[in-house]
Amino acid sequence: FIWDLEFGFWNFRLVRVESLRHWVVRGSSTPMFHSSSVPVFQAFCGRANTNIAYGWAAMAEVQKVLPVKLFIAVLFGEREVLPALRDALEAEFGNIDYVSPVYPFVHGGYYAAEMGPNLQRLFYSFRQLIDPAAIREIKLLTNALERRFAVQGRRQVNLDAGYLDYGKVVLASMKFHNQKIYLGGGVYADMNLLYEKGRYRALDWTFPDFRDHTYEKALLHMRALYKAAMRNASGSEQ
Repeated sequence: FIWDLEFGFWNFRLVRVESLRHWVVRGSSTPMFHSSSVPVFQAFCGRANTNIAYGWAAMAEVQKVLPVKLFIAVLFGEREVLPALRDALEAEFGNIDYVSPVYPFVHGGYYAAEMGPNLQRLFYSFRQLIDPAAIREIKLLTNALERRFAVQGRRQVNLDAGYLDYGKVVLASMKFHNQKIYLGGGVYADMNLLYEKGRYRALDWTFPDFRDHTYEKALLHMRALYKAAMRNASGSEQ
């Protein structure tokens, strides 16, 4: 049984040892508590005779990494390509559990010369949760799929691989920029949105089509699917 607590810039952890009458207080880096603090924690524990041992953690412990929800944002010009593309994506990443509405892509100047006018965007999300570190290999696989579906060297689809968790939306990128984190293999992680108070908040570098809330309902729906999957996983472990 563990309590993680914070006072100002001090962080500490109360860990039950053997019984509720014996607690270990661990601070973040230095001895945190004088003996005069003990009555406070005895009151917190609800027992005047609770034993308190206090010290500090010498180094950070490895934390469990939560899985995340994979999605692919598909940019395309002709809908005829979508059935075969969906089959290829499911062959690589498992069952699709959500298909978003199709959105007009009004920021298509960069892509129009290669992919033509009247571009559209949709999202596929995948039932199987992934390790966030897997986004690097997934991005390389989606690049290979873009080449497979190209016609005479011109892409018919642009595939933006990304993931979301409880608090953010991350896109994989092959382009350097100051805010991006290099993952290896030429792939960067680019956090584009933060989740706050029921909505997604853009950052200074967020892409225009993600910034203007066009996709917010779709992203919130995928986030709800993610939360449900995490609850189910937690229940199956108990």
